[in-house]
Amino acid sequence: MAYHSKEKVSTNLWYLDTGCSNHMSGQKEEFSELDETFRGTVRFGDNSVVSAMGKGKVLVSTKNNSIHTISDVFYVPALKTNLLSAGQLQEDGYEINIKGGVCKIRDSHLGLIAQINMSNRLFPLHLHNSTKSCFS
Repeated sequence: MAYHSKEKVSTNLWYLDTGCSNHMSGQKEEFSELDETFRGTVRFGDNSVVSAMGKGKVLVSTKNNSIHTISDVFYVPALKTNLLSAGQLQEDGYEINIKGGVCKIRDSHLGLIAQINMSNRLFPLHLHNSTKSCFS
């Protein structure tokens, strides 16, 4: 699902990815906090490798105006799409159910926080950045 390019990505569009080991964004301005001393590599399904040039937090609001912190997001400048790792969300305590072309994400305290309809075999999620960053 992931691919990299120099084209500009829609900053509020994220894809829930069940094959992605980490949350990732190629948009530096998305981060409310960013540790640029972190370095790593990301390997895609086609065996290409790109560099992670930082790791940090992204603050987003959902349609019901609840604000969530997405932690441990890799900053991957070569990435064209923003990716949410289903595995990482589950490790953070979120429940993810996919059935009949609909993905539901639940928080144990807030209940249902997102319902995503499948589009072109993908689960696109529109999340709005909740912070103005000094990185942009």
